[in-house]
Amino acid sequence: MVALGVVLVVVGVVGLAIDDGDDDEDGGATVATSTTTEPAGVGDQSDPTEDLVEAFYVEFAAAFGDGDVDFLFDRLDPVVIGLYGAAQCRDHVDDILGARSFEVVDIGTPAPWDFGAEREQQSLVVEDAIPVEVVQRLGETEATSEAHVTIRDGGVRWFTDCGDPV
Repeated sequence: MVALGVVLVVVGVVGLAIDDGDDDEDGGATVATSTTTEPAGVGDQSDPTEDLVEAFYVEFAAAFGDGDVDFLFDRLDPVVIGLYGAAQCRDHVDDILGARSFEVVDIGTPAPWDFGAEREQQSLVVEDAIPVEVVQRLGETEATSEAHVTIRDGGVRWFTDCGDPV
């Protein structure tokens, strides 16, 4: 089972590595997710949190490529808006638009995470932050990082550093 999962991940990564993006006519962003296949009857019930997070990253990538500031801004976690203010966050989102892709590598379980200490040396603990290991590709640049999201009002919310705290 583990070997099958490793093979599927390797095939997916190789496929992404050789894709030069020329077939993407609109220059939009894409997302790839790593998953494993299990025999029938095993794991028939998917994790709704993982499904939401993976679906979010598909929409998230598309919003960057399409220049959809409203989508990106509306899905910021309220803690982000509280720390930086709505105007500064909207400007920040507008500044970071551009085609990119995301590959979700791993989705953790909700746990406390101190967003403020990581960003601004303030304590802003988010009790139910979900760590997401993600590979982000922007042009020729690729970076793996741990992002955090939350589930609020049935939707995924994300975190970013919008600049100077208000």
